[in-house]
Amino acid sequence: MVSNKVIMESGYDSTWACLIQMGSTAGKTAPAIKKLEDALPHALQYRQPPRVQPSKGELVKNDPGDLDADGFNESEGCWVLRSKNAVELTFPNRDHALFAPVFKILDWSALPPRTVRVNGKEVPAVSAVLDGNLLLQVTGTLEGSTTKLQIGEQR
Repeated sequence: MVSNKVIMESGYDSTWACLIQMGSTAGKTAPAIKKLEDALPHALQYRQPPRVQPSKGELVKNDPGDLDADGFNESEGCWVLRSKNAVELTFPNRDHALFAPVFKILDWSALPPRTVRVNGKEVPAVSAVLDGNLLLQVTGTLEGSTTKLQIGEQR
């Protein structure tokens, strides 16, 4: 698809990566998006992903699909980290909420967690380990300007 109206930022070249989310008024996992303005908060988390500061685990900035080497894989729509069994990270100074954020954690050797801790509170997650990598989606919206997220067993 070619568009003369969309100009990609420096570093993206001609590669496009996008995620389209649609919801219904009765949907529990995806919100209703009735007009363009409703989609903006969801688009921003992929177009301008917030910075991540890991305190446990390593941020991976060279995963194939990470178009600008910031630790967010635009092609897969997820932050990429490396850890065997636990990740702890902070999203500092965000200016928009994160809807159902997704994480890919390389070299995971523990069971896939069914919950995560968001600012100390247990929150459900959907996860699976595929080829030694944990794929995890937080089932909810992360509000606030700073969020601490813990995935896996914390020691």
